[in-house]
Amino acid sequence: HVPIGLLCNGKSLRLVYSPRGESVGHLTFPVDAMCESAGRPIFGAMLMLLGQERLFALAPEQRLPAILANSRKYQSTVSNALAEQVQTALQDLLRGFQVADQAAQGKLLGELRRDHRNEIYGGLLTTVMRLVFVLYAEDRGLMPSHDTYVRHYSVTALFDRLSADEARFPDTMDQRFGAWSQLLTLFRLLFRGGKHGSFSLPKRHGELFDPDSYPFLEGRPL
Repeated sequence: HVPIGLLCNGKSLRLVYSPRGESVGHLTFPVDAMCESAGRPIFGAMLMLLGQERLFALAPEQRLPAILANSRKYQSTVSNALAEQVQTALQDLLRGFQVADQAAQGKLLGELRRDHRNEIYGGLLTTVMRLVFVLYAEDRGLMPSHDTYVRHYSVTALFDRLSADEARFPDTMDQRFGAWSQLLTLFRLLFRGGKHGSFSLPKRHGELFDPDSYPFLEGRPL
């Protein structure tokens, strides 16, 4: 079993790490990007990781196999931390829906709370996973940088606005309702796509963002 490999298709170099009994991980270096001035950091990172010194000359704990093994350990730590954060977010979201249901005199979750509790759990967990997906995409620059997206749809920008408002109006944050509507609009936009002027986002469909998977999130009946 060879746990480390390097693949090339003429357009990119991909470092593959596949330790026995574990999931496969990979890191891709696009050739076109590395040939441009802006891609020098990528090229430098590739040399630092795959250069002769890293493979043969440095101490064993500083060579590529040790780096990849330590990276896998760190990945496990990050995964556990993310799981805990998701669980905490899920509990916070559930409490928020319980408060909203009380304010609506049981009309929001009434039928679900009686007969379809798994539907509530699935919908809230899906919401958290949608947010994780979008936040990751925004952090990696995979979402539009267009002003329309940043001002009206971005989860990161929404969080910044809410954080600023909480600092200024800590006693009235429970009276805000627009943030949830913005999230629902974003989820539908990612599913169906849309455009406005020079702003355009292609439709993606898929189960994760399907608004009909858990209609109660939008206040619609089961």
